[in-house]
Amino acid sequence: AIRKSRTHVFEALRLPGLCPDALLALRQGTLKRSVALLVAQRPTPALQQEFTRKVLTGGPDNGPLSYRAALDLARRNYMTDLAQAPFALDDATLLPKAGACTQCPKRTGAAPELWDKQGADVCTDTTCFADKKDAHYTRITIQAKERGRKVITGAEAREIMPTEGVAPTGYILLDKPRKGDTQPLRTLLGDEVPEGKIVLIEAPSGAMVEAVPTRTAGAVLEA
Repeated sequence: AIRKSRTHVFEALRLPGLCPDALLALRQGTLKRSVALLVAQRPTPALQQEFTRKVLTGGPDNGPLSYRAALDLARRNYMTDLAQAPFALDDATLLPKAGACTQCPKRTGAAPELWDKQGADVCTDTTCFADKKDAHYTRITIQAKERGRKVITGAEAREIMPTEGVAPTGYILLDKPRKGDTQPLRTLLGDEVPEGKIVLIEAPSGAMVEAVPTRTAGAVLEA
């Protein structure tokens, strides 16, 4: 009836729900409609408030960001491709208060008419995503200890693995190909991975990675 697309209507309906600072800036003209819609895409009042502050003061001379710069900020700092999640997206028990990612209305795939230009299924609640990652690593740490595996964290972990992406001193990562190999150690060893020798190491990113002592891996590969 109004000759507007479904996307345009949905976007217009979201604007009145902006956080107070964004709504005021929109009415005053300091926040463009296109950027205000990026604010509206942040799923919680706290994230909207934080994003609004950054887009209003992060530009030249502490002025507003352009739409392109605001979009880049949103994609870099406020959106996470769910394909990168280390946990199962359909696991509703990992963080019960949040439920399963597959059923979450805060992922772009839940409202494709609002995100038809974004492509991948993306989480827009970076705080929740971080909480789920922490819960996931806590869970696998507890499971490792229950299975009698050694768990290395904190200062000891930083000493043997000071930077991300490098092999920890004295160990070989199971899921990262060694130099000269095309397959990770887990694939090369297959069922010969010595369960009792697997160690869980806290990487600089906070992720828990599985590794085996270099001597153990060499002996198994030689055998």
